[in-house]
Amino acid sequence: MGETIRAQHVASFLEHEGPMTNNDIMQNLRTVTRLPDANFLDCRLEIVEDEYLTIWIDSEADPSECFDLRCIDEVQGLSTKKNDQHLLVFRFRASELTNGECPDEVHIFELGTEANLKWATDTIGIAAENASDTGLLEELNRLLAEIESFEANLHDALTFQIPGSGKIDRSLWRDSLSPPSYETAVRNIQNIRTCINYTAELGDLITDPGPGELLNRLFESLWWIQKICDSNRVVQYNPNMIRSVSKPPFTDRSLSLLMRYLEPQNKAYWSSLGDAWTQPGLVVAKQKNVSEAARELSVNVGDILEGHNAVI
Repeated sequence: MGETIRAQHVASFLEHEGPMTNNDIMQNLRTVTRLPDANFLDCRLEIVEDEYLTIWIDSEADPSECFDLRCIDEVQGLSTKKNDQHLLVFRFRASELTNGECPDEVHIFELGTEANLKWATDTIGIAAENASDTGLLEELNRLLAEIESFEANLHDALTFQIPGSGKIDRSLWRDSLSPPSYETAVRNIQNIRTCINYTAELGDLITDPGPGELLNRLFESLWWIQKICDSNRVVQYNPNMIRSVSKPPFTDRSLSLLMRYLEPQNKAYWSSLGDAWTQPGLVVAKQKNVSEAARELSVNVGDILEGHNAVI
């Protein structure tokens, strides 16, 4: 997303008895805000890699929460004229991530102004919608088309390299067939990493080719670029270009799928790329932690309500 949403965490509720209505939410909210030790935390909300909504408490180095956008729904804004509150409310389907071990959750943040609230609800709502399986599949197809276009442009530039330039000056190219820039090549590698994550998330929804064939095809593309880098056929590229790309971070599921499906030659190349390619990223590790236990924000604030029948 790029932008950061400034907010104040107000409350988080567990839905042990099923989905809460807006009346339930507001009733519990009144109970929480009247507690003598109520502690509302200043924070910022940031969407990472179009996959996660992260919550950063001020002064903390790591995110306190990391929500999978595919499991966020019913994003809405609630404004109260009496208290001049502008509340961002969304449901997180934790039960879906934990196979029913954890109840779903409702999280509430104060946005300060009506304009901020509208911007936040629109931004997070659209991001959550785009992160759905249908949105992921469409985005995967779009990225694969971009990767194919990059390969075609690079192949054409190499094919029509000026005779003799391969031995003397590899920076000489026909004007209309210059190779993609270093920045474009890095973006292409990031697209490949994103496609690997999407393939892991979509699983059997990917057909013709299936996930295994697609992953091997992506690594064949990486290996082809690596050989171009090693041979110095494009002076802007360097042998460490692919290895240096670490975003987006890989998920545990992505790494498991690579281990399962990559053919021996591709697997050997994958292993040679180092930790950025073989270890999960910070965001994913945090997601795993918060999916297995009580939400950290709620523990900090002390405002999880075990039911939604609070007495005012």
